[in-house]
Amino acid sequence: MTPAPGKRYDALVIGSGAAGSIAVKELTERGLEVLLLEAGRDITEADFKPPPQKQGQPQPQAMGISLAARVNAGLHGQYTQARRAMFKSSTSPFLVNDLEHPYSTEGDYFLWIRGRQLGGRLHSYGRMLLRSSDHEFKAASYDGHGENWPISFPTESTAARRG
Repeated sequence: MTPAPGKRYDALVIGSGAAGSIAVKELTERGLEVLLLEAGRDITEADFKPPPQKQGQPQPQAMGISLAARVNAGLHGQYTQARRAMFKSSTSPFLVNDLEHPYSTEGDYFLWIRGRQLGGRLHSYGRMLLRSSDHEFKAASYDGHGENWPISFPTESTAARRG
């Protein structure tokens, strides 16, 4: 969908990942006109079909280091993306090519895993989002870095049930 020229919106949301999708849902339910911008492509069920298995090829493992696949992804420009948890070569096409989309950080190291498709990078994590606990929400209390979130697990749990 292309926004109408000259139309004014109450809010602009950039990215249709987990946070962007919920932001759009919450804002539109309150009657706001929202424009959602997504840099990535649309996806289809074909994006999730496993490739046909070759005769004599061992069954794929459910989990593992996938070292050969990670090295291959790195050699094809995904040297940062290949370092993510839950790596699968079948979901690598959902992530950016680090040579085409470089980034740098100052100070502490930051591993930025970036998806560019409708729905964000959740597709590269098995289309799921694990719930956070107070260990994540109150991390500063545990490790002394950053600040604690202004919410806690019981608050997040209530919001998750509300849907």
